[in-house]
Order: sequence, then structure tokens, then C-alpha cells
Amino acid sequence: MDQEQFVNAVKEVVRDSSIDEVVQNLEKPAGRNPDRKLVDLSSWYHNLDVDQKSHLKGVIQLAVDHSIFGLFCVLDGVRPVVQPLDKVDIVFRLSVIEGEKESLLNDPADNYLHDIYNAR
Repeated sequence: MDQEQFVNAVKEVVRDSSIDEVVQNLEKPAGRNPDRKLVDLSSWYHNLDVDQKSHLKGVIQLAVDHSIFGLFCVLDGVRPVVQPLDKVDIVFRLSVIEGEKESLLNDPADNYLHDIYNAR
């Protein structure tokens, strides 16, 4: 798996499914006794017209995209998780191991994952 394949997998498995699951939970809260906040949001959602629901789905998509982009920025080392930066040097290494082969997906000498994600 290379960087492109990884980012595409995240888009499909994390991004797309997260957006769909949030909308599905708004349409019909899961479980026998769903959280009251979710029930309230679901009730509000059902009072929206088709256009408003479409806009809400766009907002959900935007939030998910920003979250994944931010996580990729952290993994790429361009967004710090510790302040101030001069006190701690943290490096994340994201590797994929396929059989005997190991590849670094967030190699700072290669493309950034957040740039690949944003290039869609």
C-alpha cells in the first residue's frame, strides 16, 4: 500500500462511512434506548426540508474532511500536538507492513498525506 492507496482507503472507510453513519443516526437513532441528545437532534433533523437536509449533510462532510485533514497534518508533522515546540520533539511514523515489506507512509521526504487528501 502506498500513500495514495492509504489516503483513498481512509476516504472510503473513514470519511464516507462516517458521513453516512451520522446521517443514518439522525434519520433513525440506533439502539433500544438512544442517547437523549441524539433523539433531540433526530427530531430536529426530521423537521428540516430536503434542501436543508442536503446542506446539513454538506456541513457534516466539511467537518469530517477538516478532522481527517487535521489528523493527517499531525501525522505529517506540520501541526504540533505539543506546545511549545522547542521543548519537545515528537515525530510520528506511520508504516504499513505487507508480508516482509515495510513502507513509511508519512515520510517527510515524500508527499504529505494532508496534501494528497486535499487534492481530491
